[in-house]
Amino acid sequence: RAETIDHANRRRLIRALEVVNAIGHVPETAVTDCPYDMLVLGIDVPVDTLNERIHRRIVDRIDQGMIEEIETLHKSGVSYERMASFGLEYRSVASFLQGHITKDVMVEELAAKTRQFAKRQRLWLKNDPTIIWLPFPVDTDKALQHVEQFLQSAH
Repeated sequence: RAETIDHANRRRLIRALEVVNAIGHVPETAVTDCPYDMLVLGIDVPVDTLNERIHRRIVDRIDQGMIEEIETLHKSGVSYERMASFGLEYRSVASFLQGHITKDVMVEELAAKTRQFAKRQRLWLKNDPTIIWLPFPVDTDKALQHVEQFLQSAH
């Protein structure tokens, strides 16, 4: 397994050792081919637009009661420590509810970490040569052309 893991990726190396320690051997890797032909279209949203939408989504979630939802969850017996394992939003709101950060800091922290996550996703997906990237906003006629070509080539 050491031959296939990036030696500079400490997290993956540790995880591989944890797996071997837990099950006593290196697990076999199963390679499965998908029996279906797929068309994958991606939307190439400009970073500025994406960042604005991320921030707006966070503000909308707060306006829709995200803080109250998490506060209710805590009052029902879920510890703040447990909430940290639920994900980024829960962790940040729990920190706010405990008074560790202000609401403004919480929003900025959530936005920054969500942008970082989106950037990692974007980089990962950009390396997939099967994705056909369409510029934002999407020209639906252009997207439909790709779908029609794909369906015609499948016959």
